[in-house]
Amino acid sequence: DTLAYPVTQLDDLREWLQEKFFDYESDYPLHLPVGAIGQSVTISTVLDQCLLARNGFIQLFHYRGFLALVDTVTERVWLNPNNAVSCFDKSLNHTYATNQFVQNTIKDRSAQDLRSWLWQIAYHSTDLALPDIHMNQYFKLEIWPKFESGNERRNLLKIASCFAQGAQIQTVIDQLDIPKHQIIRFVALTHMLKMGSWIDSHE
Repeated sequence: DTLAYPVTQLDDLREWLQEKFFDYESDYPLHLPVGAIGQSVTISTVLDQCLLARNGFIQLFHYRGFLALVDTVTERVWLNPNNAVSCFDKSLNHTYATNQFVQNTIKDRSAQDLRSWLWQIAYHSTDLALPDIHMNQYFKLEIWPKFESGNERRNLLKIASCFAQGAQIQTVIDQLDIPKHQIIRFVALTHMLKMGSWIDSHE
């Protein structure tokens, strides 16, 4: 009665799901890419691989199967419409994509901006370990994330505006009436996704 990742007996799992829920039908084949079994990587490592241009096309997957196809050269992503996610979990992993897989995936499907998509999903990911941030550091935002509409959008726009020309983190915390943890998370995540960089105080 215990299901643990990675699942290796996929036919058995599919049969069990069919029996248990009757109406279960997956549009995508329930399989993991060759070589993916047994690998354990952190979410931040997978995100780093998505931003390395030399990787070409890579596919992202998690415990529910194929998630997205990433073109690291042009920084575009094609999502699996049948496996939408709102956050990344510890089962996130990646592998290189074959030419045939790429052609089948991008056919008749529009791409999204990679960094904007990564930022939106990673921002809501509680399993993501972010780097330590020191309050006396100076940070400059170089690429603005695309913020989703909602309650947090106003605060995120304020934070982004403060760092657009470069600012000390502690100064922004002191000036904005926004929770400290939200500002720190914004800086840590945008730095991790190479959307901003540390600068010297005179800059």
